Amino acid sequence: MFINLLLNNKQFTKYLAFGFIAVFIDYGALFISYTLLEVNYIIAVLCGFICGSTFQFFTYFFYTFNLSKNNIFFKRMLAFFLFTIIGITIGTLSILYFKTFLHSLYLSKTASLFITFFYSFLLNKYIVFNKNFRFCVPRNDDNTT
Repeated sequence: MFINLLLNNKQFTKYLAFGFIAVFIDYGALFISYTLLEVNYIIAVLCGFICGSTFQFFTYFFYTFNLSKNNIFFKRMLAFFLFTIIGITIGTLSILYFKTFLHSLYLSKTASLFITFFYSFLLNKYIVFNKNFRFCVPRNDDNTT
C-alpha cells in the first residue's frame, strides 16, 4: 500500500527515475576512477557521489520539483550541497562498514544507496526544494546592547 502510494505520486516517481540515472552516473565515475584510473577507493566513491549529486540537483530543481531559476537558485544549491556533504559522510561510513563483511566495493556501495536514498528524498522534498524554502540567518533587529 505504501509503495503504491509513493509510485502514484508523480513527484516521487520523477525523483526515483532521476535517482536511477544519477546512480548510473555515480557508478560510472566510480568505475572509471577506481578500476580504470586505480584511484583510492574512498576518493573514487567521493568522485562518483559528487558527479551523481550534481546531476541530481539540476534535474530535481528544474524537472522534479518544477522550480524556476529565479527561485533562490544559489541558496538552494548551497543547501543541497551542504546536505550532500552529510549524505556523502553517511554513505562513505556505511560503505566502510559494509565493506568489512561484504568484501566488495560495489556491493557495499549498493547497500549504502538504500540508506542515503530516503535521507536525501526527505531533505530535498521538505527542505531544499520546498516552495517555502528560506536559507538565511535570522537578523537581530534589536538595537540594544
